[in-house]
Amino acid sequence: PTLDYVITHETAHIKRHDHWWKPFGFFLLAVYWFNPLCWLAYVLLCRDIETACDEKVICDMNKDDIAAYSQALLDCSFPRRRIAARPLAFGEVGVKERVKGVLNYKKPAFWIILIAIIACIVLAVCLMTDPKNGFTISRSDVEKVTYFNMFVGDDCQGELDPNQIDEMVDRFSAVSKVSRSSRYEGMTPGYQLCVFLKDGSFLYANGYHATDDLVEIVFRGKRYSVSDPEFANYLRNVCSQGDTAPAVLLPDAPFGRRYTVREIGYEAKRSGGSASVPLPEYSLSSNREFMILENLNSNNWLNAGTFTETVLSKDTFEQYFPADARTLAANLRRNNAKAWQLIVSDLPDSLFYYLLLQKDGEVCLTRGYYDAGEKDDPNSDDTRISYVFLLKEDGTKSETVIDMESLRAKYPEYFDLETAKGLEVYVWQMAPDSYSCGVLPGTNREKTLEELMKLKGATIAEMRAILSTYDIEEEDVIILPCQHPLSSYLGEYWISQENEDPASAEKRRQEYIDGIRQMLFDAP
Repeated sequence: PTLDYVITHETAHIKRHDHWWKPFGFFLLAVYWFNPLCWLAYVLLCRDIETACDEKVICDMNKDDIAAYSQALLDCSFPRRRIAARPLAFGEVGVKERVKGVLNYKKPAFWIILIAIIACIVLAVCLMTDPKNGFTISRSDVEKVTYFNMFVGDDCQGELDPNQIDEMVDRFSAVSKVSRSSRYEGMTPGYQLCVFLKDGSFLYANGYHATDDLVEIVFRGKRYSVSDPEFANYLRNVCSQGDTAPAVLLPDAPFGRRYTVREIGYEAKRSGGSASVPLPEYSLSSNREFMILENLNSNNWLNAGTFTETVLSKDTFEQYFPADARTLAANLRRNNAKAWQLIVSDLPDSLFYYLLLQKDGEVCLTRGYYDAGEKDDPNSDDTRISYVFLLKEDGTKSETVIDMESLRAKYPEYFDLETAKGLEVYVWQMAPDSYSCGVLPGTNREKTLEELMKLKGATIAEMRAILSTYDIEEEDVIILPCQHPLSSYLGEYWISQENEDPASAEKRRQEYIDGIRQMLFDAP
């Protein structure tokens, strides 16, 4: 009889595929050997496997057969002080407990089995699924919701109505592609939904770019980066109340600054080969005078004349480009916000320039030759544009002359500030090479959105001149890079990269601050 019981027991193991499950459990134990919970789990697995097979064998036995089965367990048992990794054996694990369990076995009622199954399903749903987000909110918990969108305009702000709040709750429940991230921490949102909850807490949905889907949600002290285009589009629309066309945000006019050539955007083909053109430095004075430094080893600036504002058109701009550059010219014209023209003289083939301030903040300079005969002969059409230069502001050099009285009149709030706690210089960018600065007295606290909104954008050269009026040590001037609410430009150096080491991020930001400090304090 003992052999029959052993065979029946081992057959139950095979039907339950325990000869696969136990080696798999031991494999996991070998991988996670350092985790004491894995050792405990493996011991319990071995016991449960044997107990389950015992119950399967005796479930239809009478009392005499159960007693005989228990005796068979005792007959086949032997001492064991280790966890076995081998395939299953009849008297291998927990014989004492198994005998007690066999003798006290009662077939469970149907309702107990049903409750156990339901409990397992509920636990599986709760513990084995990953919720879409950690900020699902109930409509009854919402007190009110406010919004603003600085990209559309200062007056684009208000509260959502009840129907809009209902939609917002549904949108938050459906948002996907969410991950914990602090990549936008310290930056100022351009548009925002602020959900006031009745328990006194807040939920923020922040957008950081007028067109790109740079969105995060801040809830209960945790920040979540959202990569859901549908939710980003909803947030942008609801914060603008349907006015989805962002305002054209431009830096100050490009005058009162110095530039170098960052890139040659276009160069006309030349017969007989391509001759390299010298790339001088340029200075644009506040009164629109155009100064050129041809020899970079000297300080001999050539005054080429004064720019006058103009309007680009196909006839006055695109037709001056060769046929192979008309597409480039059309794109420059369509993306232009402001334009100025300068004809150096009335001589034949005189140099002439267009200065272009583009909608994205890029500053371009075209250089060409003007056919003076056009004034008297409309059929003469030899005017041509040979180069398009993409300019980069040379923040390390100041304007040739800065009129302090004009500067004080332009930025009266930046003069005569209290310096007992130092000065705080806020720096933001409107374009890759366009820096704007504002200064406030040191207060050792984070400035509000309203305070940042009031800052006027002085150039690096202007801020250097303003700081020179203060009797203060350089180390008492705190440089604070910031994301201005009205700037749609986001520098990659200021956005934390996903999974970036905090030390690397801090080093990168400190290098950026050191570069700004060098522009502000190093002699030009």
